[in-house]
Amino acid sequence: MTSASDQILMCLVSSSKPIEAILRKFDDAPDKDIFVAALAWTLLLRHRQWQANANG
Repeated sequence: MTSASDQILMCLVSSSKPIEAILRKFDDAPDKDIFVAALAWTLLLRHRQWQANANG
């Protein structure tokens, strides 16, 4: 799950089209369930970090 999360974060940070990049990673993922769990966890974590930064 950590590897999938790292790949998702790299897509978010380095891609000009992160949704397309994440969907390509999903297509290539050997275990789609783990990838989806990593995606949900990564986005939830990022959302909480963004909220904390916004509230300052």
